[in-house]
Amino acid sequence: STQQPVAGRVVPRVWRSPNEALPALLCAGVAGGLLLALEVVWFRFLSLFVLSTTLAASLMLAAVLAGVAGGGFLAGLWLRRQPGAPAFVPIVAFAAGATLAGSYASFDAWTSGTQVADGWRVLWFTVVLTGPTSLLSGLLFTLLGQMLHRETASAVVATARLTLANTIGAMLGPPVATFILLPWIGLERTVFLLALIYGVVGMFALATIQQRPQQTRQKAQDTLLKSLRKNDRVTTTSGILGVVISVNERSVLIRSADTKLEVLKSAITEVTHADNESTPAATPGTAVAQP
Repeated sequence: STQQPVAGRVVPRVWRSPNEALPALLCAGVAGGLLLALEVVWFRFLSLFVLSTTLAASLMLAAVLAGVAGGGFLAGLWLRRQPGAPAFVPIVAFAAGATLAGSYASFDAWTSGTQVADGWRVLWFTVVLTGPTSLLSGLLFTLLGQMLHRETASAVVATARLTLANTIGAMLGPPVATFILLPWIGLERTVFLLALIYGVVGMFALATIQQRPQQTRQKAQDTLLKSLRKNDRVTTTSGILGVVISVNERSVLIRSADTKLEVLKSAITEVTHADNESTPAATPGTAVAQP
């Protein structure tokens, strides 16, 4: 049930399962940590080409935040047109990693000069290096938020969880980049390592999305089998029709014609309750694990 009584009234239950939201939360936390770690790395890299002034630092930060905001805006438009857009989270994560490595590798081809002080040139340097990845990061955060909302009955709670995961990641990202990655492996290897981690996030999200239909079917199966009771009519995977006589922990005793049979609960594919409501236990052709 997705509702629970509280003080004489019914309110939505905000947790469907403690583990359902965990994959999206992990992805959001890692993505938040990656972006904040990248800000440290990007600023360190740009300081080799740009004079370290307050204006330069402000322009760099503004460009990154504008990219994130732009990505979030585009994700909002995408979700309005295509509610299933969160299925593309793995592709967006892969693209973020690819653009991170690509923008770093092609930086010299798009820029020229060192110790640049002109505001427009500083902004251009920043956009070339950070723009594509920042935009895709904003897109990724928003799609992860929608994915998390699907696992949570309350939009407010989903937003709170996303913010918490993202903030924790953001807290860890800069010190890891400053005190571990940059001193130990250097700037260039840090960039490519962070790009690789974006790919890991994409693979993890892909595995999660692929497992979701199977988990949904399994939950539907479990819920239906728990509702089995005497006199229900059932159909098994082998095509046997019968009426439930008794329900055990792992099996069901049914009467088919003049024969009593004991079948595993996992072999039941359809149930017609005594009130004549027919419910399929699982999608035809889909294997369901035994209890």
